[in-house]
Amino acid sequence: MEKASGRAFSVVFIAVIGAVAALFLVNHVTDNERWGNYVHLMQKGSTCQGTITRADAGISCLVEYSFSIGGHDYAGSGQNCSATVGEKVTITYMADAPATSCLGHPGEKLADEVAYSLFGGLSFPSLLFPD
Repeated sequence: MEKASGRAFSVVFIAVIGAVAALFLVNHVTDNERWGNYVHLMQKGSTCQGTITRADAGISCLVEYSFSIGGHDYAGSGQNCSATVGEKVTITYMADAPATSCLGHPGEKLADEVAYSLFGGLSFPSLLFPD
């Protein structure tokens, strides 16, 4: 009987952790401005060529870029570990608000963000129960 109740507790506990992780992910997707920008850029974004103006090859791989639309200059930042200053890159931007932009393709960026969030959510229980 003890094994059955222990197993039932484990199943319920895992279900609760899964539900909390799912709620966190849904809330994070709907509340995260960056994720929302990626979705909008996927749906209504335009692309242009920009130039890397700063590249940090450190842990963050932070790069800054600039691009011009309609005679106006814009800048943004993103991550690209292999970028070099002066390199031409694809920028996706909102035609009605070019200051909203991302380096590369927003679908790839969103997929990376979701993967990182899921990995964190899936690895969290292992931090509580290492064995």
